[in-house]
Amino acid sequence: MAAANQIAGEFENWLNERLDSLEVDREVYGAYILGVLQEEENDEEQKDALRGILSAFLDEDSLEEVCQQILKQWAECGSRSAVKGTHGKSITQYMERAQRQPKDEKHNCQSVGEEMRDRD
Repeated sequence: MAAANQIAGEFENWLNERLDSLEVDREVYGAYILGVLQEEENDEEQKDALRGILSAFLDEDSLEEVCQQILKQWAECGSRSAVKGTHGKSITQYMERAQRQPKDEKHNCQSVGEEMRDRD
C-alpha cells in the first residue's frame, strides 16, 4: 500500500506543478483531472474528457500536447488500479457526499480538494 501511495503522490505532485506552470487553479482542475483518469473506462474516454477540461484554459495549439503529457505521466506513475486503490475511492466518496447535501451546504471543489489533502 505504501508503494501505491507513493505512486499517487508522485503523479499528483507532477500534475500540481504542471497546472501551476499553466497558471491554473490546481485545487479545482487537479481534482477534475484526477477524477477523469481514475473513473473513465478506457484511454479514448480519458482523452476526450481531458480535452474537455483542458479546453477551458488552453488554446488548440497546446491542448493536445498537454493532454498527451498528462496521459504519459499517468501511465509512467503506475497503473490506474494502483492509484485508484489509494485515491479513487476518496474522490468518489466526497463527490457523492457533496451531491447528497442541500444546495447551500455543498462543498465547492476547492474545499473538497483541501479536505482530501488533509486526509492524506
